[in-house]
Amino acid sequence: LTTVRDGTPSMIMAWRRIHHNFFIDNYSPQEDVDNDDGSAYYKTYDNFLVYGGTGMKSDFGGHDNRHYGNIYAYVRSALAICT
Repeated sequence: LTTVRDGTPSMIMAWRRIHHNFFIDNYSPQEDVDNDDGSAYYKTYDNFLVYGGTGMKSDFGGHDNRHYGNIYAYVRSALAICT
């Protein structure tokens, strides 16, 4: 239970932000930002991400993760869609 999101009691957490970073993914790159295993409420924006296998992945229970305004350089694909 938290009151961080809007000041009232809620089971929904506040958004966490990953922004204005320069990521270099080397040594067996997979994802520059890996939102899985239940990670939630991340806004990842205005970053420069280099050499990841994919720019974003969200699976295994990860949800409500947003990527926008990022530059993905030399990635195999921008998004990993998991079914």
